[in-house]
Amino acid sequence: PIQIDVLREKVQHWVYEKQKKPEAEFGGSSGPKHVLLLQESREYLYQQGHDDETIDQMFEMLLERGPQLREAMQSALDAYDLESLKKAAHSAKGILNTLGMETAAEHAVDVEKRVDTGELEAAAAAAELLKGDLSRMVELIQRENQ
Repeated sequence: PIQIDVLREKVQHWVYEKQKKPEAEFGGSSGPKHVLLLQESREYLYQQGHDDETIDQMFEMLLERGPQLREAMQSALDAYDLESLKKAAHSAKGILNTLGMETAAEHAVDVEKRVDTGELEAAAAAAELLKGDLSRMVELIQRENQ
């Protein structure tokens, strides 16, 4: 039997560790462990009582909002606009939490905390992780839709 909490913890740990490495080592987002992350998110949403149609709509929301939020974070970083960075991270956190993507949501929380304490470099580093999370999830969902 699969224990979903144990599976979620292992997948999130793996994703967090891999996000620390350069993309060349990471091997892109097409690996089987990334597919497992998307399946784990679906399983989480099933446990929350959602059906396939609703889950697909939730993933579509990430497809639409993910790139917008990435762009908003980059624009905020470029302009040294910490309040806009925090706002974009907060929006990303909501979407990621809704999808059960806790590790990515933790990166958003980290951005918010670093902005609150005025740590621009740390906020920017956390934002880069969060932008990567959003990119990988969008790519996975696009591949699943093909």
